[in-house]
Amino acid sequence: LGMVGWYWYWILSMPHTIGVSEAGNVEFVSVIRTRRTTLRDIKSIKPYTSQFGFLIVRTSDGKIRLLNQFDGFHDFILRLKTANPAVELRGG
Repeated sequence: LGMVGWYWYWILSMPHTIGVSEAGNVEFVSVIRTRRTTLRDIKSIKPYTSQFGFLIVRTSDGKIRLLNQFDGFHDFILRLKTANPAVELRGG
């Protein structure tokens, strides 16, 4: 029962929307929570090695797992690279 609960928490906390304000604030919105950071605080975006189709976004506050593809992701990457040229981006 604990494993089932953990699985659903993991699924429901995965972001389905990324919002970026003009000031560079980023919101990763999921069903059960919203995580906030800034474009400058994002250190890297890399494929999640143990699970195909997921990415890890590393920030100064921790890491965020998200699906590899969803609407508006390419626009987010473009804005991120413009605001934070030092960010490390790796493809799968």
